[in-house]
Amino acid sequence: MAPKIDGAGNFKSEDVLVPGSGFFTGRVERRAVACGAFRPLGPLKRAAIALYEKLGYVRIPNYGMYEGKEVCLCYEKSLAGARP
Repeated sequence: MAPKIDGAGNFKSEDVLVPGSGFFTGRVERRAVACGAFRPLGPLKRAAIALYEKLGYVRIPNYGMYEGKEVCLCYEKSLAGARP
């Protein structure tokens, strides 16, 4: 099984210089009180991964047309005991 991909701690200031990214500052009476940045994440959506894992899906080896593709992730969830 491949290591969990969470992207934690890999943000660099130059990441906000690419198209689709940005930096913002929140101000109250001209005083900066908050800031944040956003950037494209590419084809892998970390929010979706967290959701699947929270709902009980488990990562499995890639299969079929996804076999050998490192950018693809396959998951499964046991339906044993699930009610219709």
